[in-house]
Amino acid sequence: MHNLPNFILPGFSRTATTWLHQNLSRHSQVFLPHDKELHFFDTNFENGIEWYKSKFKDSHNEKIIGDITPSYILQKSSASRIKSILGKEIKIVIFIRNPLERLYSIYLKDLRAKNINMKFEEFFTLKRDYLKMHLYYENIIRYLELFPVSNIHFDTYENFKNDKKQFILKIFKFMEIDNEIENINFNMKNNKTYNPKNILLHRNLLKINRILKYKINIDKIGIYTSLINIYKKRYTNNNIPAISSDIKKRIIDFCFEDIQKTSKIFNIDLIQEYGFND
Repeated sequence: MHNLPNFILPGFSRTATTWLHQNLSRHSQVFLPHDKELHFFDTNFENGIEWYKSKFKDSHNEKIIGDITPSYILQKSSASRIKSILGKEIKIVIFIRNPLERLYSIYLKDLRAKNINMKFEEFFTLKRDYLKMHLYYENIIRYLELFPVSNIHFDTYENFKNDKKQFILKIFKFMEIDNEIENINFNMKNNKTYNPKNILLHRNLLKINRILKYKINIDKIGIYTSLINIYKKRYTNNNIPAISSDIKKRIIDFCFEDIQKTSKIFNIDLIQEYGFND
């Protein structure tokens, strides 16, 4: 297993996975590739195992070598591929989030980055098959069928928001690594939901950003970071439109059975936790 992960986070997106990647990367006993999402077990599988190994060539006997790609959980074949290549003893971390907030966050992300131009109500109506892919239970159960439950760490985005220190300490314990709290940036904000004032400008800047990141590690250039911060202050706002009571009810109805089943996995009453009975 030289140069291959012994830890993987397959899902879900919009649950603080970027925050975790950046902070785990600071830990002396953890190696994570600079690129957060490798997509080997879904879209890049045909690149072959040597391509995947090359992403970890800079590791130096760290106790934990990881791959954080939260789209894996949506690809039905990913779990079996992970078991086949990395073995059934790999450590797996899975996060979930209130589906109301998460689906809306997915919508806002797609609105910013892709060619959609519709209200959330229309998005929910037209993209039900797409949103169905993001439900929890059926995606999680594939991992429970293939891996020992003792090797899977479950947590919620709400726990992350409520107490980041306990959130990361539980992960350290699960990974059996030292509690290097002093290296954690608890004030770090990544992928925060915001609303671009000019969608076209935002999309063009995203394209430029992706190109530059592939060419050089531009995140380390101070002037670039300063320009991005100026852009966010002037051309975006945090005034996210509220979800109407009607669409809330429709989403709750859409997710209710899934959340009931997922509650049993997490051993938490997620229906009450998320206020679905209110």
